Amino acid sequence: MRIAVYLPEIEPTEGGGFTFQKSIFESLTELAPRVDHEFLVYCRAAASPAKNIRTIEMRRRLPMAVRSRASVMLRGVQDRILGRRALDLPSWFESSVRAEGVHAVWFPTPLVEECELPFVFTVWDMQHLVQPWFPEVGAGGQWASREAMYRRNIRRAVRTIVPNRTSAQELMTAFGIPEDRLLILPHPTPRIETPSADDVARVRAKYVLPQRYLFYPAQFWAHKNHVNLLHALKLVRDGGSDLTLVLCGSDKGNEAHVRAVTDSLGITQHVRFLGFVADADLAALYGGAVALTFVSFFGPENLPPLEAFVVGCPVASSDYRGAREQLGDAALFVAPEDPRQIANAILQLDGDVELRAKLIARGRERSARWSGTDYVASVLSFFDDFAAVRRCWP
Repeated sequence: MRIAVYLPEIEPTEGGGFTFQKSIFESLTELAPRVDHEFLVYCRAAASPAKNIRTIEMRRRLPMAVRSRASVMLRGVQDRILGRRALDLPSWFESSVRAEGVHAVWFPTPLVEECELPFVFTVWDMQHLVQPWFPEVGAGGQWASREAMYRRNIRRAVRTIVPNRTSAQELMTAFGIPEDRLLILPHPTPRIETPSADDVARVRAKYVLPQRYLFYPAQFWAHKNHVNLLHALKLVRDGGSDLTLVLCGSDKGNEAHVRAVTDSLGITQHVRFLGFVADADLAALYGGAVALTFVSFFGPENLPPLEAFVVGCPVASSDYRGAREQLGDAALFVAPEDPRQIANAILQLDGDVELRAKLIARGRERSARWSGTDYVASVLSFFDDFAAVRRCWP
C-alpha cells in the first residue's frame, strides 16, 4: 500500500509532542526500507531520508495555539465539512493524498486533517472528559473543540491508537467504540543518551545549579501542578533539607502564577526557572538530579518518567490514571494534590540509598521494553493486515 504519514510541524517548545513525533520519524526511517509499503511523509523535512519514503514538504502551518483558537471560533466546523462534501470540495490534504494515489493515512499525533480515506488516528489522552475543570482543556472553547475533533475522528477511524488499557476504557466508555477498533501501543521510550560526568558538570555550570536539586521538566500549564510541588518543597526545606527545585519548560500562561506562589512561600532563592531547555542539555539535567518529581495531574502516560528511567534518575510520580500501568514498580507514587505525600516521597528518594538503587534498576529495565521501533513496527503490522481489506476498491 501507499501510506501517507502526517507529521505536522511541532516546535521543540511543545515538549513531549515534539519528542514523540521525532521518535516516530526516526523509527519509520529505519523500518521503511524493510517493508512492502511506500510512505509519503507530510512534514517540514526537505529531503527524503530513506528507501520507500518520500517527504512532501508542507506549507508552514499556523502555530498550534493559533490553530486551536481558530478551530474554536469556527463553531460550525461540522456544518462546514458537510457543506464541503455536498459541493464535492475536498480539503487541501485530501486533494494531495488522492493525487498521490494514497491508499490509507496514518495520523501519529492527535493533529489531523480532514480526510475520507481510511485512516489510523491517535489519542494521547481524554483529559477534556476526565478533568474538564483545568483551563487548558475546559476553557476558552477548548472543551467543545476537543470534543468535536475526537468524536468526529475516533468514530471515523479504521483504528485508533491509545497508550494503555486505562485510555482504551475511557475511550470505549465515552464514544462507544468496540475494543477491536483500538490499537493499544504504549508511548515509546525517547532516544536519550546517558550523560557522562563531564556532561553533568558542564550543564550544572551552564545553568549555575547547586549540587543537589530536584528536577521537573514541564511546560507551565495548570495541570502540571507546579504549585503543589512548591508547597512540598517548602515542607522539605522547613524540615532541614538543602534541596533546590529546578524547573524547565515553556510558559503556556501559568508561569506568572507559579512564580507568585514561589514568592509567597518564601522559597524564591531555592527554585530555579530555566525556561525552554534544548535536548542537548536535558539528559544531563536528569543525570545531575536527586530525583524527577513528576507531579502532573494528567495521564494516562507521560514521557519524562521514561526519560528519567533511561538516564538512571529515580522518579516520584503522581498517581494519575494510567500511571501504574505505565511505570509499574519503577517509581514512587503520590497523590498529586497532597504536598505532604510529595514531600515524603522526595525525602525517601533522597535518603534511602537501597530504594534509589532498586528504582533506578527497575526504571532502566522498564524503559528498554518499548522503543520507537517497536511502536512503528506495530502500526505497520496493522497496515500489513489491512492491505487485504483495502485492495477491495481502487
